[in-house]
Amino acid sequence: MWLHDGDDHEILSELHTFFGVKPEQEIVSAYLNGYLPELLIYEKLSPHQPHLTALERYLIGYESFIKFNEKVTQYYDIFRACRFTLLLQLFHQRLPFLKNINGIDRKLEQLKCAKTFDEFESIFFEVFVATRYAQKLPTSKITFIEETSNKSPDLEIIENGKSFFVECKKINRINLDHIEIRDRVRVLHTKVSEWARVNRISFLFEVSFGADPRKIDEALYLKGCKEACEKGVFRSEAFEVNVQRLVRAELKDYKLNPSPGFFYERYNYRDGGEWFGLLPFSEISFKYFSENTLSRASSWIDEIGFECILKWKISSPEVVHLYQKLNFNLIFDGLEQLKQFGNQTILHVCFERNGAIGHRRRYLLKLYEKMNESKRDDFSWIVFNELCFDVSLKGRFDLIEHSHPISGPGRFSHQLIVESIFTNPVTTDQNTEFGIGASLPDIDDLLDE
Repeated sequence: MWLHDGDDHEILSELHTFFGVKPEQEIVSAYLNGYLPELLIYEKLSPHQPHLTALERYLIGYESFIKFNEKVTQYYDIFRACRFTLLLQLFHQRLPFLKNINGIDRKLEQLKCAKTFDEFESIFFEVFVATRYAQKLPTSKITFIEETSNKSPDLEIIENGKSFFVECKKINRINLDHIEIRDRVRVLHTKVSEWARVNRISFLFEVSFGADPRKIDEALYLKGCKEACEKGVFRSEAFEVNVQRLVRAELKDYKLNPSPGFFYERYNYRDGGEWFGLLPFSEISFKYFSENTLSRASSWIDEIGFECILKWKISSPEVVHLYQKLNFNLIFDGLEQLKQFGNQTILHVCFERNGAIGHRRRYLLKLYEKMNESKRDDFSWIVFNELCFDVSLKGRFDLIEHSHPISGPGRFSHQLIVESIFTNPVTTDQNTEFGIGASLPDIDDLLDE
């Protein structure tokens, strides 16, 4: 868990200066007024191709957070702003350590040129790893190894005359099965929303998929949802549906939509709960407009008309496995790059936790078994740096990092030099299990004490 206490205006200004990059104000204004809602969307979830670099979009996301807190933005995506804001705040905190890293200019140039978020965040992770070692080992010589046709580690670190090598692997936020399943759920429920819209009846559907949504027939799904609207519930081996009627609402105060607070209050839904996702098909009135004549749309709602809302989850263990499986090949590639350096190595692997599905302990243990089967024991340390980005019900941003280390039989150190990359290790009395990590308090509970 990481808490921020800096001045965001100063941080953003210093980042503009440091990178020599400042998004055009016309584009920033267009985003803040709802003209470019797709700008910050993860490319794999959107058909829109980015026309800005990933860094420019990160900076716009951070600026939207600042403007939102000043009450001057029309359009605000609080969920996506969370990631951009936290990582840029953390990076700014690491700026003093960059001067101690050889070859950093080359990495920063790659960072500035990266187009997709996956490419950007992979390079960003390498820089975060390097700055953490520079912070922990202030007298060491840290060098980004120049990339050649022969695969080599990312970093060489010399401490007290002895070298060790570090490779960094950032696994993409979500895998292909995850994307396909999400897309299929949207397609299935679009038919239901079209039917409900024609009949002008608002519903909240709670659907648990016992089978892979990609294998469920659209006509069968529509029939099941219609039956649930009549009887309150529909059950089959493939999926189960529970339905609640929703009523039109005029809000006393403007509500930010989407937001954790609104979703919880209206639909009893929160990211990281039992539901994998929420799909809103609705007609909502946005009547809040600023004096800015550019305003096209607003995230501030005051009246809710027709709604067809889906809360969904997967109950099949086999499908959950597909949804959250890790790219083991990327990890084995990292080990291969370190192989020639024997036991003087550390592999850092970063991936993200889906709050609804929880930890991946079984997958990490399965990887360990695969390594034993293939006799891949010629490594020193593997550290899994697992991240969880969260927006609280009160709109606070939180980043939790769980570190899961594995040591090889010939490790060059009995203790890790660096364990957590993004946040400071949490001191807890809990007996935390490998692959799970400590259970931490909600940030609202922590700050409201």
